Amino acid sequence: MTLPIGIEILLDGVLLFLGSFGLFSERRGMKINDGLLVLWFTLFCAVSRISVLVSGDTFLLSIPKHGYEIVPAGDFVLFLFLILAVLVINSLWFKKDAVYTLFGTMVVFSVFIFVRVVFILLFYGLGTVDNAWNPIVSRMGSVLLSIAILFTPFFKWVQDKLNDGSLLVKLLIGNTTVFLCALVIFLNFDATRTADYLLFISLTIFDLFIINLLFGIYAQKRSSEIKRINMLEQYIPVIEELITQVRARQHEFNNRLLAISAAAQTADNLEQATEEIAELTTGLQLDISEKSLLNCDSKIIAGMIFSKMKYAEMKKITVVSEITAFLKGKKIRELDIVEIVGILIDNTIEASNAGDTVYIKIEHSNEGLSVLVSNPYMMQSATDFVRMFRRGFSTKGEDGARGHGLANVKAIVDHYRGKIITRNETVHEQNYVTIGVIFP
Repeated sequence: MTLPIGIEILLDGVLLFLGSFGLFSERRGMKINDGLLVLWFTLFCAVSRISVLVSGDTFLLSIPKHGYEIVPAGDFVLFLFLILAVLVINSLWFKKDAVYTLFGTMVVFSVFIFVRVVFILLFYGLGTVDNAWNPIVSRMGSVLLSIAILFTPFFKWVQDKLNDGSLLVKLLIGNTTVFLCALVIFLNFDATRTADYLLFISLTIFDLFIINLLFGIYAQKRSSEIKRINMLEQYIPVIEELITQVRARQHEFNNRLLAISAAAQTADNLEQATEEIAELTTGLQLDISEKSLLNCDSKIIAGMIFSKMKYAEMKKITVVSEITAFLKGKKIRELDIVEIVGILIDNTIEASNAGDTVYIKIEHSNEGLSVLVSNPYMMQSATDFVRMFRRGFSTKGEDGARGHGLANVKAIVDHYRGKIITRNETVHEQNYVTIGVIFP
């Protein structure tokens, strides 16, 4: 194996490492032991380039110099070996679940093939495809492009979607990976055939982009419709339960009114009538939370909050809600408000103890629509608040299985260019932590 071939294989290993690090690692910086992973990928790339020559009873192993400009494999079997080897090492090294590892590895190879094809087409466009230094230069360019992609939100966005189990993203990843791998097989792993099918490849890639775009728009719309239907099925019966409770109390109100009328007529004097009426009117008023939920224009949000209140009651936690804002017809989708409010309430209930009172306030302020949730908790510093919104952070430990709720809230707020609100407040001589959002 000559030095140029060794450099090519090493650059291929580095390119696979950059994709895997971007998709699987939760860290921002690299460590020294990450070099071991580079060596593993380099070894796989070397094995997948091995060619076996049979001469009589003799088997000769060699690593050809040409024919590996797109991927470090010369046929389908070796390409499949490379994919499976990278899949296994990603699973063992990063310890993600099987589904995440599968789709993450698919993204790694999609990025690998994409950046390599970009530079192959670039060299064809420059008319320098026959230069001997192109295999190394194109690989160096691919590595630099992958490093640039690491500093974009692309890998972080894919990480978030895979962590959330987004079916849409999984379908798009599968669609793109199958196409790119089929393209490599169609070209018979030979980059020189790219020029013969340049128009076909360009049109096919454009068609793939349009199909994925249209499919993504349709799937996103369909997903929103399904979520809304599911929420209607889940929360409308809950708000109907609240209405039923209020109607049941309406009968009590009517009976009390009759009793008040009788007390006023039969009392011996004004003082006696006042005392009897005061006793009869005790408890007649609706709870402030019930009022706000009944007046809320979004029955889905009202039903969700009421269900959280019932759950909190089971843990002997009191939830006081105050909703004065209209929630429909806003720039922010109703489903996104549901997700934000649900996450914030779940966090407050989880952080509260029996006997605590938590507050929910949804109102219009000078800055826009605000959603604030407060619960009694120890005083938090600015650093503590920042850490809360980091993906994977949880007061119960950073094991990767928890701590995605507030990170999802931040992603939604960033999408709408809103603001995160965090502060300490004193309520009844007790420190309360308030977390919320404001949408302009």
